[in-house]
Amino acid sequence: MASILSIGTRSQAPAKLLNCARFFIEYFPLFNSSGRLLAALAVMVLIWAYSWIIMKQMMNYAGPFEFAALRYLGGALVLFVVLAILRQPLAPPPFWPTLLVGLGQTTGFQAFAQLALVT
Repeated sequence: MASILSIGTRSQAPAKLLNCARFFIEYFPLFNSSGRLLAALAVMVLIWAYSWIIMKQMMNYAGPFEFAALRYLGGALVLFVVLAILRQPLAPPPFWPTLLVGLGQTTGFQAFAQLALVT
């Protein structure tokens, strides 16, 4: 799966994107046709785009870091409920890879996103 989702050179990107779409169509029954896949993609784009408007409006009521903390708290609560419903264990992942991903990707993304919200 990692080779399907990794992007190589710029000229390989369209082929990789097509392979990614095929992966979702094959392994997720909801996306069993390209029309459904495109509809799901369009809905995701609309939700994601509108969330920026809501986040900018929330800056009137909370600072960017308080708002980020509230978002993560809400997301964590939803995930804990889903884990409980699915009866999945809450086993911790390997520490060092998780720390590297958390510091490199998640922290960097959130720092730039919060900066974008206040500028």
